[in-house]
Amino acid sequence: IRASKRSRDSIFLLTKIPNIFSAEDTLKYIKEDVSQLGMTPDLILIHSPCYKGFPHGGCKHASSEDIKNAWEGMESALQQGLTRSIGVSNFLAGDIQPILDIGGNISVNQCEMYVGNHDDTTRQFCQTNGIVYESYAPLGRGEVDVHDPRIQNIAEAHPGKSGYQVVLRWIIQLGCPMAISATKLSHDLSDLDIFNFKLTENEMAILSAM
Repeated sequence: IRASKRSRDSIFLLTKIPNIFSAEDTLKYIKEDVSQLGMTPDLILIHSPCYKGFPHGGCKHASSEDIKNAWEGMESALQQGLTRSIGVSNFLAGDIQPILDIGGNISVNQCEMYVGNHDDTTRQFCQTNGIVYESYAPLGRGEVDVHDPRIQNIAEAHPGKSGYQVVLRWIIQLGCPMAISATKLSHDLSDLDIFNFKLTENEMAILSAM
């Protein structure tokens, strides 16, 4: 960040603590992160609702009480000005409910989401409760087959649009922002060129069913 010489206001800085810990250890991890960064992050997330590992690896989800305890540590960090907002990542609806039960205000739930792999139950739960449901790996780390005839037919119906843009547009139309990355600036610019067309209800249904 410093080497880029960009102003702090031009960068959205996010960091994560790995798993569910006690309130005290959660706050300790956050303080260590902020110290290493040397600046206040815009957002801090609990990376996983498990004691160790991640849900896709079959880890054991933390208990409701332990999730509540960890969230208290997150709120302490927010109150102490260590971050500008707090949220979670890879949490299912059942992992989120304990936080809502104690009046927690979750800004974001960042989850893997792409055509062919999406948790509609958790997405709808988050959106109903005012939590931003953000997609990461929106192209599935290469798992999305943009050459699938169904995707190509939709792309052909929108002149100048690629299969990549179609599957990203599907995410946006479901009301979800995306965390995207690319190795080339040209790819980034192409990914962002998805706000000048709209998928039909039938096209959305086709993609959702894949």
